[in-house]
Amino acid sequence: DCLQLMKRDDVDKECPHGPDYQCRCALTRNVELNSGTHYFVTVDCSCQGLTELPRELPPFTTSLNISNNNITHLDFLDTNSNYKNLMYLYADNNRIESITVLEGSHFIDKFTALSLRNNNIRVIPKYLLSNVFDRNNYQKVVHLGKNKLPCDCSTAQVLKVWLLANKLHISDYDELLCENLNNMRVVDLEQAKVCVYSRDWTDYIYYIIAVEICLFFLLITKVTYDYWIFKTTGY
Repeated sequence: DCLQLMKRDDVDKECPHGPDYQCRCALTRNVELNSGTHYFVTVDCSCQGLTELPRELPPFTTSLNISNNNITHLDFLDTNSNYKNLMYLYADNNRIESITVLEGSHFIDKFTALSLRNNNIRVIPKYLLSNVFDRNNYQKVVHLGKNKLPCDCSTAQVLKVWLLANKLHISDYDELLCENLNNMRVVDLEQAKVCVYSRDWTDYIYYIIAVEICLFFLLITKVTYDYWIFKTTGY
């Protein structure tokens, strides 16, 4: 209808663009709100050479694809009001280093899907995601596969267990890798092999104490024996 054609023209004009990139925008469906009819918008900015999230988005953008760029952070999800309606974010194959900025943001409460495969994420904020998962049952899905973490004993004891417990939310839970262990999968870590501690001087204190106790009892035994000999023989 005419309204939809007019809205499509508006979305095309508001679609993110710049001297070196042009995103693609599409209307998905309309909803009736108190303020009138609104159309949800899907924005595709994949493969555009972007180094940050688009600063402007069409109103009522609910889905954004920024995969295959050079984006390093997600700050706009917390600070930019143009992202207040976003529910689906696909950001695979970028250089994003952290998602802790999402704590307290509108996005972390509203999102349905968050895909961050093959980025530079080195720490998984379990407390942040656990709170989201616990509040929303199984409605939220996160993809984190192909990120390479520095793994240690804590990874095997805590993160591995957490991933297995939340695999309904993190469908690619078995694709997180350990960069310092030849890209071994986190879920394949074995505590018996990873949790090996080098000995320090405190480990030997127990041996020294044990030896001293043995020597003490040997001394007591020697003194007792000498005393018995003295009492029975007189010398």
